[in-house]
Amino acid sequence: MFLKQKRVMNVNFAKRFVKNGKLHIGVPADEGNLTKLNMDVSKGETSVLPPAYIGINCQRNADGEWIVDKNAEKESRLVNTIYLTWQDWHGNEHGKWCDVIKECYPKHFVEPVLVEIQLTKSSSREYLASVLDINNFVQQKDVIKLTINMFLEIFGCCFLYNEDFSFDISNIKRCQWEFLPQGERIWATAQWEQKMRDKNEKCDDFFQYRLDTINNFAPKEIFEGSKGMTGYFAFVFDDFCVFENGKYGNATYITDANDWQQLSQMSKSELFATNNVSTRLVHNENWQNCIKQFMHEASKK
Repeated sequence: MFLKQKRVMNVNFAKRFVKNGKLHIGVPADEGNLTKLNMDVSKGETSVLPPAYIGINCQRNADGEWIVDKNAEKESRLVNTIYLTWQDWHGNEHGKWCDVIKECYPKHFVEPVLVEIQLTKSSSREYLASVLDINNFVQQKDVIKLTINMFLEIFGCCFLYNEDFSFDISNIKRCQWEFLPQGERIWATAQWEQKMRDKNEKCDDFFQYRLDTINNFAPKEIFEGSKGMTGYFAFVFDDFCVFENGKYGNATYITDANDWQQLSQMSKSELFATNNVSTRLVHNENWQNCIKQFMHEASKK
């Protein structure tokens, strides 16, 4: 079945394309579609989590979303961390990071679906496709709808296959990171800044401060996330790796550095589901003290 529209609202039609508990959604892997997905086949990349900045469906798939409950009573919530400065009676300048607390409607988080698109082969042809395991069609309607709309958002069209479609997904490779040179200041990603401008929000200076703070501890290597890890930076030290994310409300994650090369090939869901995440530092006014304490204790080991 061929779909060419902006979005689908009802996915009951897709039930007849489920075969052997699987639903295949894809497009031909021509040069134009590879470019739209920003998949770098020259580096052997065969699987990618579409970056959140492409559109709302990609964002829901990669990052999840917060649903506001305006029928409930408002509650106090941490919404930002800003740097406040003041002068004392002697004219000396002082400053510190302070949390901003506001009364807001409660909201709950909808976990990201994390559907990847893979470069696959079938009958000697190449496709960019996602294969959904369907155990209960009714309960999985939201995932099916999100995946179809994500394809429509990226490519403007997609196919649903009901024929014998045996995808070869062996040797999956993800190019999740870009190496950054040492000795230079690491700036917040242009994609993140553009996203903040699109939302008419001010870029988070606290994000840049966190990057500068971690970079000052002289990591051996620094990587900037791409594709599914967009918004993340990885600072690799001798014994551990620090993952920093610019999205407010997330946290700093610290993992063992011994498996860095293996970790760099994992999807986001695989990475943070492993036992390698040993420390999580919340983004709030105490973050500076927490990261300094961690680095101090790590230096004594």
